[in-house]
Amino acid sequence: MVVVSLTSYHEGDDASCIIEPGEHPFIRRRTTVLYQEAIPASNDGLHTKADHGELILQGRMRSDVLDRIRRAVMKSQYVPRQCKKILTDQGLTGSS
Repeated sequence: MVVVSLTSYHEGDDASCIIEPGEHPFIRRRTTVLYQEAIPASNDGLHTKADHGELILQGRMRSDVLDRIRRAVMKSQYVPRQCKKILTDQGLTGSS
């Protein structure tokens, strides 16, 4: 599994994947996926961080938005190679 962060979009930011308000309850303004901070993770590791207050779990991402995030992984020049390999090995990057 690979975890990415989201951040408010500003002109000139990586626009590989933009998420608009309304596509997730947590998104209140135009947002971009911060692919350069993508990190490998595990379900157990995420739950441990959440249990210790280091991570706040938000609601599930709509499947169409999650698919768009996954497809854009290969378009972004900022995704760490290790993360691209993990997603490719899992068959989660789409055909782009």
